[in-house]
Amino acid sequence: MQVLNLVIKKSSFFLFLIFTFLILYHSPEFFNKIQPDSSSYINPSPFRQILYHYLYVTLKKINLDIIFFQIFLMSLSIVCLFSFLKKNKKVNIYLLILFYSFITLNFYYTSFTKTILSEAIFFSLIIFAFILMFHLQNKFCLLFFGLVSGIIVAFKPVGIIFIIIFLIFSLLFTKSYKKLMQIIFLISLPIILENYMFYSKYTERKTIFSYSVMGKLFFLSGKNTFNIENYPKEYHELLTITKNKFYPIHDYIRTIDNLLLRFELLSDYEVVAQYQVINSSILRDISLDKEQIINDTNYLFLQIIKNNFLDYVKLSFSHYIGNWSIGNKSIFLDTTENDIPNIKELINSSGPMNIPNNKLLLLAQIFFLVLFLILTLYSLLVFILKILRFKEVKYDDVLLVTLIQVYLLAVSFTNISTPRYLMAIYPFLLISCINFYSLTKKLINKSD
Repeated sequence: MQVLNLVIKKSSFFLFLIFTFLILYHSPEFFNKIQPDSSSYINPSPFRQILYHYLYVTLKKINLDIIFFQIFLMSLSIVCLFSFLKKNKKVNIYLLILFYSFITLNFYYTSFTKTILSEAIFFSLIIFAFILMFHLQNKFCLLFFGLVSGIIVAFKPVGIIFIIIFLIFSLLFTKSYKKLMQIIFLISLPIILENYMFYSKYTERKTIFSYSVMGKLFFLSGKNTFNIENYPKEYHELLTITKNKFYPIHDYIRTIDNLLLRFELLSDYEVVAQYQVINSSILRDISLDKEQIINDTNYLFLQIIKNNFLDYVKLSFSHYIGNWSIGNKSIFLDTTENDIPNIKELINSSGPMNIPNNKLLLLAQIFFLVLFLILTLYSLLVFILKILRFKEVKYDDVLLVTLIQVYLLAVSFTNISTPRYLMAIYPFLLISCINFYSLTKKLINKSD
């Protein structure tokens, strides 16, 4: 009888996986297969982690399409997460159906499986690590948790945020420093492997952070509060040019009443400042060159903190809110208007997308605003109740709030806003909604 039950469970899981795979395989595509970033994954780049490139090459050699692989991996992660919530967290079946529907029908999220970017694999690995963290008493789960966590960091540097949080909570769950040391050792293995493969091709690793700093510096230079005299003399000529370029943009953005559209445009114009300024003809007429600016970015970042800290913080918090802006530029911005500054550069700041009906985009925007509202209430509730030491607040609640909020703040303060970054924690946002419902229900029942 036990064997029969096991066969039924395994068969059900397999059928559910096939069903999910077919949904994702036939779902609409938001992105073209090739995005502006794709070339740096197809061909190795000193600006990118190299694991995705080797995976792409390996799959190609065995005649396996990487798109097929990405769809399968994400399907597996979704089914595993569904099973985990059902079996381990005893989530109500109706809530589970809603959870599954909101993931598989979020075509923006699933579309990452159909483009040559590392996001789909990155999203899936985070889900696997999250599930494995709750099973660290099992030696095999501990082994895979360590290795998967290491691969996450080796795939994307931002993965370190997730892994640090996972490590802290894994110690709280196991209360074992020995297991923590074992996990850290396992995490280091994929990172060492990635570094070995990278430095076998390159002598120096370059980071996107350099462009992020340049973007913030050039973009903030257009503000009234930005005093060029506070910055190194060799940058005065360049900053005078960028101030003249971005001052009209700040002037224009201030006229926009739609807050989400304003923050989305702030992000897009910062992308213009990140890449299009440094690669334009501006540098031909001044004494600075691109390599010198890139080498100075750490120093320039400290100068921004020193001289324009409040502007930097305001911009970062606008990115925090801007992460929740879903297609406001497509819905509300008429790109044929003559008063939009640098319109061609603005259009080029975004990769090609297959934008659906504006009504669907508006519906998606409302949905994500509801998620944002629930997350905010849930975070405040968990924070307050934890201080008051309410037993109803579990480690799971603290983990989710910490994971989501620290990640969003980290990307907002180091880069720009985009729903692309939000998607890394999208499943956890849905779990937060489930936990918020359960927590408030407990509190209401307790008060009766």
